[in-house]
Amino acid sequence: MTENNETIPLPPAVEKLILKFLEVAKNLPLSDRGKDLAEKSVDAEASVRCPQCDEEYSATEIEILQDQIGPVKNLLHPKLRKTVKGMCPIVCIQCREVVSWLAPGKDDDGFVREKGKLYHIKFCPQCEPEQFDGKEVVTELVEKQLWRQYK
Repeated sequence: MTENNETIPLPPAVEKLILKFLEVAKNLPLSDRGKDLAEKSVDAEASVRCPQCDEEYSATEIEILQDQIGPVKNLLHPKLRKTVKGMCPIVCIQCREVVSWLAPGKDDDGFVREKGKLYHIKFCPQCEPEQFDGKEVVTELVEKQLWRQYK
C-alpha cells in the first residue's frame, strides 16, 4: 500500500517466482516443531504456550491461517489476537508457524507489505536455533528477496 492506501501490485514476474517458490516449499518436510504442533492442535488434552504473554491455553484454540503452501499455526493467545488484526503475519516455512508480525506499509527500498497478507522466512529460532546461537539474526522475507531480483 502507498500513503493513499492503494495497493501496488507486484510485477507479474515476481508473483510467478513467489508462487513457484511456495509450490516447491509445499514439498519440504515439516520441522520437528511443526510436526509437534500439528499433532497438538487436534489433541483436546494438549496445551500450548503463547509466545507473547507466556500464558498456556488449550491447543484446540490454536488459530489456523492459510497460505499458498497450506495450514499455518498462529500460537498467539486468543485474547491477544485482536492486537495484530490487519498486520502481516510472518510465517516460518519449516515449522509453518507465525513467528512475528509486521505492520503493512512500504519500505524505504519500495517493497510493499499488504494488510493481512502472509509473508515467509526460511527458518526461525525454534527450527534452527544454531543459526541464532544467542545473537540477533535478521532473516529477510522470502518475498522481498525475490522482489529485489526484479526491482
